[in-house]
Amino acid sequence: MKEELQRVVNRISKEAIIEVLRDLVRIPSLSGEEEEIAEYLAKKMIQCGLSVEVIGGNVVGKLISARDAKTLVFNGHMDTIPVGERETWTVDPFSAEIRKDRLYGRGACDMKGGLTSMIIAMDALTSTKIDIGGNLIVTAVTFEEDSRKLTERRGIVELIDKDVIQGDAAIVGEPTNLDLSLGHRSRALFEIVTQGKAAHARRSRTRFIQLS
Repeated sequence: MKEELQRVVNRISKEAIIEVLRDLVRIPSLSGEEEEIAEYLAKKMIQCGLSVEVIGGNVVGKLISARDAKTLVFNGHMDTIPVGERETWTVDPFSAEIRKDRLYGRGACDMKGGLTSMIIAMDALTSTKIDIGGNLIVTAVTFEEDSRKLTERRGIVELIDKDVIQGDAAIVGEPTNLDLSLGHRSRALFEIVTQGKAAHARRSRTRFIQLS
């Protein structure tokens, strides 16, 4: 197994990583505007030998070795937050400029770097033809940076709703300074509708109810 792992590592080149990351950073991809980057990633996954579906703008690539084998899911989002005030940038946010071994641009860290890692890893695995003894699914999703993913059921929420992806474990490639995090904070939104008589707030009384 150690020799097989070394073969995969040897297949990865710094030049290939930089090329893919630069391509991704140079494609503007605000939430709801991910069509171009989705097309790019779909082509890359196909080149890696994955079977690819685009569902609601989300790109899902699968490497299936056995239907009853365990499945690992890789997840990353394609969208970025807006650039903001361009004059405050010291580089063009879509230039993917490299300075002192650092690549700069909107989304380079969050999270086009993570998507690049997944693509490069898939290419290394498939090109070395190693039997991993399981299945891999790569999901590049939309709308992660926009809270409307919940109300409009977009991005990873849509894939879960449609039962598109099922796995035994998942790796989300968000930037963590290479620290492994075994969980993620979340939130729940509730809409509560009540009936009653309209009145000014100063006339209302507050009643505390003990919830069991």
